[in-house]
Amino acid sequence: MEYTVGVSNMDIELRPLIENRLSAANKRSGQIQIKEDHKNYVALDFAGREQLFELADILADIVIENLQIRFIMREIAHDYDFVAEKDQCEILINTLKRLWYHGEKGDLEHLKQDISSRIAVCMLEGQEHVLWLDGVLRFRMRDFVEQWKDTLEDCVDDYLLESEKHEFIKLLRYFVSMRDPILPYVIIRPGEEEYQIFDGNSAKVSVILPGSEHGGTREVSKEDLLLSQLINLAPENINISEIQDEDLKTLLHQVFIGRIRS
Repeated sequence: MEYTVGVSNMDIELRPLIENRLSAANKRSGQIQIKEDHKNYVALDFAGREQLFELADILADIVIENLQIRFIMREIAHDYDFVAEKDQCEILINTLKRLWYHGEKGDLEHLKQDISSRIAVCMLEGQEHVLWLDGVLRFRMRDFVEQWKDTLEDCVDDYLLESEKHEFIKLLRYFVSMRDPILPYVIIRPGEEEYQIFDGNSAKVSVILPGSEHGGTREVSKEDLLLSQLINLAPENINISEIQDEDLKTLLHQVFIGRIRS
């Protein structure tokens, strides 16, 4: 059985990608042979249906390990060119991690099996014995491509959110650095409705924030309220040993660099 497999719009040399994935048994028996090749397509000859399914597995690997990566890279370069190059690489890696591993050990293998099945169906149904992989992506794997785009968008959103958070933390650090410490030492203790601040003599510290006398802090979370109070106090040492919220502890470490005591 003869078949031509190609990629029309990506700079990919298929021959080495296919040859490197052929099983040792097939290489010895020659049941799958490359008869002719050009840069973006190869003409193959294989014995029968068993080899067709093996070839479909090989092409599924190529889709995931090459076409998918190139597709996402192209989307990033086209739609998110405002992102620094090193951050684009991080977004690419995070996108692939989410696509390949959803918390289940065998996720990637299941993904390959699904793609392989779709490719095999295309090959069995094809009357002209020609398969363009990007055509398979466009017409037989639209759900996959949409998932790639959605996952990429989620990762970019996370990146932007993290960048905004980083800039916000830098601003808070600046506010802290510009204030003279009101107290040398405070300890934070969780309360039922808000965190309590005590000084080195175990006396409760009250902090009146701008607008709070008019009820301006009613909708503020207890974590944000604590952060605002600590920025106003700018203590030299902050004991957070009684705080259980790990995210809050991390944030305090990031804002009050060198001042946190556990």
